[in-house]
Amino acid sequence: MEERDSRFHRRKTIEHLQDTGQNLQVSTRLPEVKQFQMNRRKDHCKPQVNLPDGRFHGWSSYMKTRSVLFGFAVVSVLLAFAVAPVAAVKPVLENAPYLVAKNMAAGWVESEDLGIGHFTYPNRGADLQLDAENLTPGPTEYAMISYREPAEGGFLTAIHNVLKIGSSDENGTLKMKIGTGAFLKHLICNTYAEDAPGDYQDITGAKVWIVPTSDLVMNEEAGTAMFTAWTPAAYLFESDLITQTCQAEI
Repeated sequence: MEERDSRFHRRKTIEHLQDTGQNLQVSTRLPEVKQFQMNRRKDHCKPQVNLPDGRFHGWSSYMKTRSVLFGFAVVSVLLAFAVAPVAAVKPVLENAPYLVAKNMAAGWVESEDLGIGHFTYPNRGADLQLDAENLTPGPTEYAMISYREPAEGGFLTAIHNVLKIGSSDENGTLKMKIGTGAFLKHLICNTYAEDAPGDYQDITGAKVWIVPTSDLVMNEEAGTAMFTAWTPAAYLFESDLITQTCQAEI
């Protein structure tokens, strides 16, 4: 009898100890489970997102990943600006002369009433524009030429560069636009000796004229022209030489 009671008490004691151990394990896990559930609740209230790598994460993970991606984007933009090529400097016509008609009867003097033209840079662009007025009411076709001083007696055989073609309107207004680089590249530089007759001595520079195409024979393929007639009252002449392109390579 006593032996049976002793076995009964030992079994109860062992069961009690087992129950106590399980309760201890459960109690030690409760804080971890609770924290996990709290974190789940935090993300549960915010949208779930698919990241570019295909993984599916909650909001907190998404925010961390987005910050990293944003950082990479900023670095990429900065590198793009760092390696971008520097824009080429646009050529500019320095001290552009005006073009003006000459009064033959008054002794070859300038006469704006017979025609005047000015070079400008509209809208700060790379194109050089000539605005001329008081020309013969049109439409009349004109050529902007770079004039080559002919050898003695060779006026009709000298070849001149054609820079631009345009027509005046019914009010005698002429507008021509040309790229500055092309304009400077095709100027013809004439050299005048110390004892040269005329307006220029001991200088090298280019003359630019406006001439009716009816006085020229054109070679469109070569971009050149020769005079077939001489009616200077209908021309616009340079007020000064363009020396810029004659002093250095363009």
